[in-house]
Amino acid sequence: MRQLCLLFFFSITSSAQLSPSVSKYDLAKKRYLIKSCANFLYGTNQGAIDVDSSLVLASKAYKLPVSLAYDEGYNDGSGLN
Repeated sequence: MRQLCLLFFFSITSSAQLSPSVSKYDLAKKRYLIKSCANFLYGTNQGAIDVDSSLVLASKAYKLPVSLAYDEGYNDGSGLN
């Protein structure tokens, strides 16, 4: 019985630490998520880390590619206008 209680306790605490699933987000929402989290990290650290490092940290936190923050408009040519 004691082992069952421990197993139940650990399953509850581990499920609370799951990261939110961003796989359902479309591309624009993923870009916005990375950029807004990076701005938050940069602002809260008061410039101790640069913007590029905060973009990398935000991308790694949500397991998204870092290039997602930089290639907006590359595929459709909207960045050239």
